[in-house]
Amino acid sequence: AATAAHLFDSPQSVVDWMHQVFLNDFQANVGEKVGKGQQLISVERLEPASFYDEAVALRVLQGGSAGLMSSTIVDFRVGRVLGVAIVGTVGDHQRLELATELGLVLEKRIVNVVLGTG
Repeated sequence: AATAAHLFDSPQSVVDWMHQVFLNDFQANVGEKVGKGQQLISVERLEPASFYDEAVALRVLQGGSAGLMSSTIVDFRVGRVLGVAIVGTVGDHQRLELATELGLVLEKRIVNVVLGTG
């Protein structure tokens, strides 16, 4: 599991990145090689809930000689900040509930830092 936060120039640039880069790039690369010995097998769009503002999510399945690996990725926006929560697992699994829980903790932390209370 991992989280990340990225600061953008404007709230709209976060939304643009979420849709034009994150969602489109994964969907456009199904069937392509994504690393040494790895291939992007499938991408499934998921609907995360409970975030304050816009949020999108994917379940990504990749495979190679070592087997299958699934990643559930949630991207969400807090103003000009893009928050990312990722849960990776061995095998073909979807972990939206866990990725959402992780993302909500990050969202709260981002808000606390922005407000100067954290």
